[in-house]
Amino acid sequence: MIKTYLKTASRFLRKSGFGLEVDKLIYFYHFLKNRKANLQFEKANPDLPLPPPYMLFESYKLNYEAYYKDGYETAKWIIGLLGAHLDLNKPIRILDWGCGPSRVIRHLPKLVNPGSIIAGSDYNKNTIAWNKENITGVHFILNQLQPPLDLENNSFDAIYTISIFTHLSEHLFTPWIEELHRILDHEGILMITLHGEAFVSRLEADERERFLKGEPIIHESNIDGHRSFGAFHPVKYVEARIKHLFQIEQFIPGTLINDIPQQDMWILRKQDSTSNTTT
Repeated sequence: MIKTYLKTASRFLRKSGFGLEVDKLIYFYHFLKNRKANLQFEKANPDLPLPPPYMLFESYKLNYEAYYKDGYETAKWIIGLLGAHLDLNKPIRILDWGCGPSRVIRHLPKLVNPGSIIAGSDYNKNTIAWNKENITGVHFILNQLQPPLDLENNSFDAIYTISIFTHLSEHLFTPWIEELHRILDHEGILMITLHGEAFVSRLEADERERFLKGEPIIHESNIDGHRSFGAFHPVKYVEARIKHLFQIEQFIPGTLINDIPQQDMWILRKQDSTSNTTT
């Protein structure tokens, strides 16, 4: 009952334009909840660079052990998925678009072929500054909320982006899909995660109806790109916006794990936009 009340109150406050204020309260709660465990993890790993608490909270759970260990497991998962679509027995050029404080990308140098080029980009200048100072073997790039990226055409063999489009306005979806297509090499692989049908329980009744008809749902906060900003993307909506740019290699729909919704995973292969005439 209390959990349901808090969830309802949170939705009301976000709709009323107090999304950031709600987020700060949530941060404070999780900071206190994880403080003891985080201090223990820091003490046990004195030489391990760990991001400042709020920087971590902005991009993930405020738990250092989960940040490090889950990041490693996610990195292995991504490499495993890429290995089914690209030759990883040779050096690869890979970009983490929306890398945050390197939860995943910090592990990649140990998981890919020596000589690979690994890059991460993010719109948060403080996060990029921390990454550059603390993470080795990775090239970091500051981007803006809107494209373009300061990168040449065909720069990467693979790009992955974890829960980034889930925090962007609808008007940014297509421009960024087109930009990631531009910097991918010919037949390169793009991996994206989105809030799909597994998240319908987080929508109001009218939103759920619109979503199931193929309309994206946006829960806005004061800042586009912030973790308090939520975007939900139906399959039909995504298909319509990628069909002239990418071939769908694999679609892994999100499910519920212990009643927690998991994001959809799209694995896409770049194609020449002029060669696809499918309607």
